[in-house]
Amino acid sequence: MVVTPKPTIAFGPDYPNSLTDLVVGVEMPMVQERPWSRIFRHPTSGAIFQIPRTMDGSANLTLEELTQRWSTWTPAERRDLSLAVAWLRGRDDFADILRFLIREGNSDIWSAIALSVAHTLPQDEAYRVLVQSLEATNLAAGTNLVQAIAATGHASAASTIRDRLNRLRAAPEFWEDAPNVNELALTAMFATKHLVELGEDADLLAEFVRALAAHRCKEVGRFCRMHLKSTYSWLSEPTSSSTV
Repeated sequence: MVVTPKPTIAFGPDYPNSLTDLVVGVEMPMVQERPWSRIFRHPTSGAIFQIPRTMDGSANLTLEELTQRWSTWTPAERRDLSLAVAWLRGRDDFADILRFLIREGNSDIWSAIALSVAHTLPQDEAYRVLVQSLEATNLAAGTNLVQAIAATGHASAASTIRDRLNRLRAAPEFWEDAPNVNELALTAMFATKHLVELGEDADLLAEFVRALAAHRCKEVGRFCRMHLKSTYSWLSEPTSSSTV
């Protein structure tokens, strides 16, 4: 599992050979260096930490370089860049770098850059390209795109997210258990969260939220209680199994 570095992690004097865990005082060795990131493994927990090289300043990219080099990169290298591109924000050509990645990328890349698109491109343009990307993305893989559409604040954002939520709920596998997590239900939970944040009447979604909290896939219920308890205080109470 790749996790985002926490404030308890420091670069330390031996970086980039290792990261420092400030809590337990151990060094996490670098296990892989990629064109756009460095990968570190915690020696005791085994957790993986991915540091974008655009963040630590050891890698950079211009629009001209991107257009020239894109065709020579493997899918993995392209994905690696998309996960690191947010740290190029502030460059004069950043918006055009995003436009290139939208045009030339796929669902994995669109998902990785979605929030950068929402926060960088003009609102109407950002909303339009994010909706196009969402429509071309598998139902269970649209969580980041739904989040970014909400982040645009566009007048039609709630309608788009509501439509996606309805499509998710109609999927035959929506209420099934899963070995790790039911991605359809998890995406629907986040869509619900964003609808409430955009002003949707929380009471109208309450019955569905209760069912999500009691989903056959226990991880869905756990995430539901974690992310929606501030809106639905009763999520802290025991739930019984049900579906809608």
